[in-house]
Amino acid sequence: MVRSSSIALLALGAGLLLAGSAAAQPAADFIIEPGRRAGPVTRHMTEARLKTLLPKGQVKRVLRPVGEGAYDCVTEIFSGTGNAAFISWGTITKTYEEETAKTLRDCRNRPSASKPQGITLERDLDRPGAASAWRTGNGIRLGMTVRELEAVMGEPFDFSVCACGYGGAILDTGGERKALTGIALMIDFPPDTEETLKRFIRVDEDFALKSSDVPEAVAKNFVVRQLIVSLTD
Repeated sequence: MVRSSSIALLALGAGLLLAGSAAAQPAADFIIEPGRRAGPVTRHMTEARLKTLLPKGQVKRVLRPVGEGAYDCVTEIFSGTGNAAFISWGTITKTYEEETAKTLRDCRNRPSASKPQGITLERDLDRPGAASAWRTGNGIRLGMTVRELEAVMGEPFDFSVCACGYGGAILDTGGERKALTGIALMIDFPPDTEETLKRFIRVDEDFALKSSDVPEAVAKNFVVRQLIVSLTD
């Protein structure tokens, strides 16, 4: 009888351990599948559910700048870590003209969000060498160089190096770029790039640079700084 009870307790303990591991797994998952999920953020995820999956304090409402004089109300996950990311929701479409205590309070007081639309990942400019665990199945990640991105895409690509709001955007991300389906990328480049390269590359009004024209000596300074992943069809 004692032996049977011991076996039962061991089995129960093992079951609880497995259940605990399964419950913890989503929080440690940083795989991106555009149109389906980004780590624990699935198409049917809710903000309330995320708060039960991630450690306390790692899910919070914030105002995120999205352009001159515009701030979106979004949810930051993995706050305070090198894997911080920002979720936009179908049930929160409020945009503010400024970030103040009042607008932030209004954002935070909105009902619990659902219907995730996308997730934005950005390099920490204060820690440019810090690695991010987020990556797609084919290896696209923050911090990868243009040469590494070319290898994933299988060919060179054009991106904007103009001093404008879309500087760094990859320009040809239509259906011909299967590796980038459901993903928008931004490339970091040195501030003097346009001035330096226009000496030997034709400059249009909207200056675009082909990745293969980036000199090898400075290619390591052209890296992915932002990923915007769609979580809808």
